[in-house]
Amino acid sequence: MRDMSIAWTMLALLLCLSRSCLSAALPDPLFPPAFPSGRSEPDLQHSPFLLSGLPALVVFPGADEALSPQAVGAPAFANAQGQQHQGEITPDRLRPNDAGSGSFQNAFSETPLSPQVTATVHHQENEEALQCAAVAAYREGVAAVTGPMLFRNHLSRNGDDLIVGNMSVPLRNNVYVVGFGKAVLSMVGPLEELLGPHLQRGIVSVPVGIQQDLRGPGMLPSPHSRVQVFEGAAGNIPDEAAEETTRKIMRLVAGLSPDDLLIVLMSGGGSSLLPAPLPPLSLAEKGHLVRALGKAGASINDLNTVRRAVSLVKGGGLAQMSTAPLVSLILSDVVGDPLEVIASGPTVPNPDAPDAALQVLRRYNMSLPQSVEDAIRTKNVVGGNFSHVSNLLLGSNKLCIEAASHRLQQAGFVPVAFSTTVTGDAVQLGRHLADLAAFIASQLAGRPPTPLHTDYWATKAGITSSNWRELSSAIVRARFGGGAVAVVTGGEPTSIVRGRGGKGGRNQEVALAAGLALEEVMAGQTGEALVLSGATDGIDGPTPAAGAAAFWRSLLTGGHRSTVSEGVGQGLSPAESLATSDSYTFFRNLSSGRYHLLQGHTGTNVMDLHIVLVRA
Repeated sequence: MRDMSIAWTMLALLLCLSRSCLSAALPDPLFPPAFPSGRSEPDLQHSPFLLSGLPALVVFPGADEALSPQAVGAPAFANAQGQQHQGEITPDRLRPNDAGSGSFQNAFSETPLSPQVTATVHHQENEEALQCAAVAAYREGVAAVTGPMLFRNHLSRNGDDLIVGNMSVPLRNNVYVVGFGKAVLSMVGPLEELLGPHLQRGIVSVPVGIQQDLRGPGMLPSPHSRVQVFEGAAGNIPDEAAEETTRKIMRLVAGLSPDDLLIVLMSGGGSSLLPAPLPPLSLAEKGHLVRALGKAGASINDLNTVRRAVSLVKGGGLAQMSTAPLVSLILSDVVGDPLEVIASGPTVPNPDAPDAALQVLRRYNMSLPQSVEDAIRTKNVVGGNFSHVSNLLLGSNKLCIEAASHRLQQAGFVPVAFSTTVTGDAVQLGRHLADLAAFIASQLAGRPPTPLHTDYWATKAGITSSNWRELSSAIVRARFGGGAVAVVTGGEPTSIVRGRGGKGGRNQEVALAAGLALEEVMAGQTGEALVLSGATDGIDGPTPAAGAAAFWRSLLTGGHRSTVSEGVGQGLSPAESLATSDSYTFFRNLSSGRYHLLQGHTGTNVMDLHIVLVRA
C-alpha cells in the first residue's frame, strides 16, 4: 500500500509539472479571435488566437481552471423556451433515399415530407459528404419548427383541459380557430387532432399554392376538417382573395361569446394574408401608401407603425373584436421575436401613440385624405383590454438553428449555434461567412489565423466574446478528433438589387458571394469548406429555390476544386452574376443545378438558415 501511495504521489507531481509547462508554452487565446477592421495581415506576435500543434488544454482569460477538450461537454441544444429537445430529435430517422440522388427522407418519421418537397442538392465526388450534411441539417432545422413538432413540444390534453405551455384551458365543445401565415397550415392538423370534438369551426388564410406542396402526414388538415382553408396573397402581396378571407375571419371572431374559446394561429407572412384596410382607405390605396413609404426610404419600424395604424385588425385590432378568451400561438419570423411586429401584432397591444403614423407620413412629406387621418386618430388600441388574451411564442429561428446544430453534431461536426440575429446586406454576409470558414480552416491546420472583422459580426449578428469563446472551444475539440467544425447562423439579411434583368433571392446571393470569397480567402489552405444558405419557408425571393450551396476543396495533387472554378470552366461568370443580382440563373445553369437547394413551401417560416462546414 505504501508503494502504491508513493506511485500516486509521483504521478500527481508529474501531472502538475506537465500542466504548468503547457500553460506557459501555449499562447492565451484571447477574445474576440479576430483582427481589427482594416488590418490585412495577421499580427503573429499579438495573435489573439493561435494554436500550434495539438494543445492539451484551453485557457480562457479570467478562468480559474484550464479545461481539457474532453471536459468541454457537447453543447446542449434547447429551444427558445428553454426546454431540452435532444430526445425529440433522432438523427437515425434521416437517411438518404439513394446514395447518389441527394434526396432525403424526413428527419422525423411522424412528419415525413413528400418527394415533391424534399430538399435536394445534387452531389458529386467528395463534395457529397459536406453537402449531404448541410442539407440534412437544413431539413432538420426546418422540421423542428413545423406544426407537428411545435405542437408536440408545447400543447397537450389532460382530460377536457387543454395544456398550453404552463396554462390549462377548459374545453367544452366551444373552440374556434383562425389563422394566417406561411406556417399555420401545418398547425391545423395537429391542433384538430388534439382538440377532437371540442373544435367547432375554423378559418385560416394561407399562401397561394402551399396546399400543393405540403403532402406529409400531419402537414395538411384532414379531408373532413372543420377548418376551412383559403389561399391568397400571391407573391406575398395582399390581394382581394386575402382581404375576403380576412372579412370571414373578422365575422367569426366578432360572433363569439365569452363562453367560447378562440385559438389564433399566427406566423410570418400573416401581415399580407390578413389585410383589412381602415375605412375609407381601400386595399389598393393602402398598398400604394406602404410602397411609397418604402421607396422614400422609410425604416421597417416606420413601415410597421403605418401598417398597424391603417388596419382594422393589426396592432391588437383582432383581439379587440373578440369577447371570447383568446389564445394566440405564434411562430416568429422577425429578428428578436417582438410580438407586436410578427404579422403586425393583431393580438398584441399597439405600442404606438395614436398620432405616430401621421408623424411618420409627415416626415416623408406624405399626406392622406382628411377622413383617413381622422380614422387613424380615432383608432387607438393602446388602452384596450387585453386581459382575455394569452400570447405564446411556439418557436423561432433559435429553435431552428439549434436543431440543425444537433444534426451536425450527430454527423461528426463540432457545432456552434452562432447567432439568430443576422441582418445586413446578403453579399456582405456571404463574404464574412467565407472569412469565417477560412479562419476555422487555418486553425484546424495549425496555421496562423486568417483575419476576421469582429466589428461586422458584432453589429450585424450580435456576436460577443462569449460566442468567440464557444467557437474557440469547438475548434480545439475538433482538432482532437474528427477535424470538422460547423457554424450555424440565422436571421434575415437583405438583398440590394444590382443591375437589371437578374433573378435571385438573398440566400442564393449569400451562397454566390461566399463562393467568390472562398476563392480568395482559402488560397493556400488545405481541407474543404462549404457555405449553404436557405430560406426556412422554402422560397427564396421570386424563385422556386430555397437557396444554394458553395464549396471549396483542396486537392492532393495541388490546386483546388470549387463552385466558382466549376462555373468558370463551364463558361459562366459568377462575378458578373453577383454584380447583376442574377444568382438564381447562375446556380440553375451550373452543373444542371447541382448546388441549388430545391424545397418548395415547407409549411413554416422562421427567417433564414446559414450553415458553414469546415473539415481539415
